[in-house]
Amino acid sequence: MDFSDYRTPPPSPTPPYSQLISPFRLFAHSWKVEILPEHYEICFNFLRHLFDLFVVGFLWTVSPPAKLVLEVLGVQGALKLWFHGMAMFFVSTVGMAGLLWLIQEYLPQFALIYGQAEDELKLR
Repeated sequence: MDFSDYRTPPPSPTPPYSQLISPFRLFAHSWKVEILPEHYEICFNFLRHLFDLFVVGFLWTVSPPAKLVLEVLGVQGALKLWFHGMAMFFVSTVGMAGLLWLIQEYLPQFALIYGQAEDELKLR
């Protein structure tokens, strides 16, 4: 029996590397994941629909009070239509800027909610 300089026996023989299979390696080789191009289309469409939903929501909540204010002020005709259109443009622009700020401030939370919602929608 060979002994090293420290008077210890040599290490026991081990099987070749290819024969060692860890549970993780077995799982990694059995799990075939392929991301299809449709996945990115779903993500983009979902974001676009969320954006549309927020714009419509802002306009739906602000439009009736804006019409009432214009009516109380006595604005009529084309001028009323123009003021209402400009007010709705302002509301949607400021609302989207506010939403963007909110998402940037709480990015991890929104990413978690977005991922969960997208997974739920894909399962249906």
